[in-house]
Amino acid sequence: MDWNRVEVYDPLANSWQSASTPGWAAIGDAPCCVLPDGRVLLGSIADTRTAIFHPKTGAWTPSASKADLSSGEGFTLLPDGTVLAPENSNPPYAEKYLIAADTWVSAGQTPVSLIESSFSIEIGPCLLRRTARPSRSGPTATRPSTTATTTPPRPGTGRPVRTSRTARRARC
Repeated sequence: MDWNRVEVYDPLANSWQSASTPGWAAIGDAPCCVLPDGRVLLGSIADTRTAIFHPKTGAWTPSASKADLSSGEGFTLLPDGTVLAPENSNPPYAEKYLIAADTWVSAGQTPVSLIESSFSIEIGPCLLRRTARPSRSGPTATRPSTTATTTPPRPGTGRPVRTSRTARRARC
């Protein structure tokens, strides 16, 4: 069951508080990402909508819609201040959110599909490595885990992310 709840954790008080929702029917396993200014970008699990949570006011504002559903994806803040989202329902394509422009643009394709629709329709978490290269893993029926590495653009260029020509496989 997908819930329609938002909880905010305060690490200083070591406590949780309920917060408002963006008004969607369900949130569930929706992807989210903390933006550089502390706001939170959230993707809808049911459609292409996204919204931004303002923790200081507790309010939500609609933001640009993606070209693809967000359900099961993961959003990752890149060093250039954009948000990377490999597409779950349209692999191997990916999108980037340009925060200042409030728009989603193509981020090219991952070297390999990170999902296998007959087995899984979710993509694992994306980690930003010390080299500033995000790694994303997704299990498939034939491969325990496949990791694709992407190279972010030069800061401030707004150019789509280039994907590496090779993929590494790791067993989890």
